[in-house]
Amino acid sequence: MADPPQDARYVVPQLPSWYAPRPRLVRRLESERAPLVLVSGPAGAGKTSLVIEWLRRGADRVAWITLDEDADVWDDLPGCLARQDVPLTLVLDNYESASVQDSRRLAGLLRMDSARLRVVLLTRVDPALPLYRYRLEGTMLEVRGADLAFTDAEAQHLVRGSGADLDAEAVHRLNARLRGWAAGLRLAARALAGSDRPSAEVDRVVAPSGDVGAYLLGEVLEAQKPEVRSMLLRTSVPDVLYPDLADALVDGPDRSTVDTLTELNAFVEPLAGELGCFGYYPFFRDLLRAQLHYERPDLVPALHRTVADWSVRRGLVGDALKHLVAIDAWGEAADLLDDAARAARAPHDRPEATDLMEQLTSRELEVLGHLADLLSTDEIAQAMFVSKNTVRTHIRHILRKLGVQRRNLAVRRARALGLLAR
Repeated sequence: MADPPQDARYVVPQLPSWYAPRPRLVRRLESERAPLVLVSGPAGAGKTSLVIEWLRRGADRVAWITLDEDADVWDDLPGCLARQDVPLTLVLDNYESASVQDSRRLAGLLRMDSARLRVVLLTRVDPALPLYRYRLEGTMLEVRGADLAFTDAEAQHLVRGSGADLDAEAVHRLNARLRGWAAGLRLAARALAGSDRPSAEVDRVVAPSGDVGAYLLGEVLEAQKPEVRSMLLRTSVPDVLYPDLADALVDGPDRSTVDTLTELNAFVEPLAGELGCFGYYPFFRDLLRAQLHYERPDLVPALHRTVADWSVRRGLVGDALKHLVAIDAWGEAADLLDDAARAARAPHDRPEATDLMEQLTSRELEVLGHLADLLSTDEIAQAMFVSKNTVRTHIRHILRKLGVQRRNLAVRRARALGLLAR
């Protein structure tokens, strides 16, 4: 690797003509001196352009390296640093392509020469570095996806620079739906540039079938490993990603699904008022759902069923109803509404036989009778002309209402209370 100022490969790139300045973020980068600067965000978040703007405002010595183009950087860099008489800012772009070994070498360089070396990492995925240690030591400045999100004023500048003339209300709607995502704003602006009524067509351009959707498919979804891709599609079904619900939707996760998604910068955001819960950005969630229905329509009912069952256990009746209706489980939805109405009228103390008679629906009493006759789930479904899933739902409701955990105990308690003939 040659001395950076003498090698054109390592100079800071030019800003694109449409670039919208980010003074609030540049001021932050200029004001905080740290040996490591981590700029981590999803594809198209504006990471590269931000760092270009910052460094072109006056950094002394800069080496800009894109890792997929300069695989030999690690062998040459120590010698290059030894020849420097002023501090060097080393930008490693596309750092998500770095290996674990690359990160070990980088950690060693930071330990060896942090006084003269400042490293800027541009990455879509958090690197395999001891970030917790750098945070504790105060030696790292982080710019995350939430920081990179465009404000309405910045979005207005970007949209107009890309050729679209939107009023302030339309810019706000567009930016809210895209959550300040730079690439989405650019693509939407280009699609609206030739429109006679651009402000009225904001919702049309932010759709899975448009350029925004195509970008996300190509740059985000298709770039993932198969297991990560499956995780993204499966967890798009609910609006809110509770940690245990997200795990239930994914086949055997090795670690927290929500933690994995946040580290991947997978267009997820924490939800206000829901501690530990996240949700996908609306435009990305819509794309994932459309792709799930296209690729795995056979999987969709089971995922809705998982969310509905989980919601019932947590007492989230509205959410459960939404997912039951999505798979046309109208009978179960009606029973759930009936249960909720009865529960609202029931006293809070332990119900006696008459109270249980009121709480159990007619269909649940019918299922209870079949359980007393020792019929299997399949046999009950055939006898009642319903699906096995419907029978299982009825049985879960019966067990909960009778305060037991097994079918034989439900029959025993029902007989003790006189709900069944002995």
